[in-house]
Amino acid sequence: MPLWNNLKHERGPFDVIGDIHGCCDELEKLLGQLGYARESSEAPFGHPGGRKAVFVGDLVDRGPRILDTLNLVRQMVRAGTALCVPGNHEVKLLRKLNGKDIRITHGLAQTLSEIDGLPDDRRDAYVNELKEFLDSLVSHYVFDGGKLVVAHAGLNADL
Repeated sequence: MPLWNNLKHERGPFDVIGDIHGCCDELEKLLGQLGYARESSEAPFGHPGGRKAVFVGDLVDRGPRILDTLNLVRQMVRAGTALCVPGNHEVKLLRKLNGKDIRITHGLAQTLSEIDGLPDDRRDAYVNELKEFLDSLVSHYVFDGGKLVVAHAGLNADL
């Protein structure tokens, strides 16, 4: 039984994208330049040639459209057009959302401000969905028969 992060059967091609930090305008532009498109504004990005985006963390903090970035990546992951591993910023955000005492530094204030700006009747449900998504992310993936390993950082050299 393969481990949950063992995707050696996936051969790509892959587009590895990291450190978006809430810059959704730039992400949408990059995806367009890579050939990804949407059937409608509500549909997730997909690639007509079957390419798959692999997001390698730091989706949140600092930029002007943090929740839009999270929503776009979540849609793509749900649709199977992307995979995502967490960065240190997602790990810190999840810890904060789970009630841990976290220092609000390195852009986390912007993320929390966007969450606080959600309508009261939607905020709790959104936070629960976000926690579920962030908690579902695995530390790394192994692709292409073991020739490609993706992670945000901090893997042992033998991987």
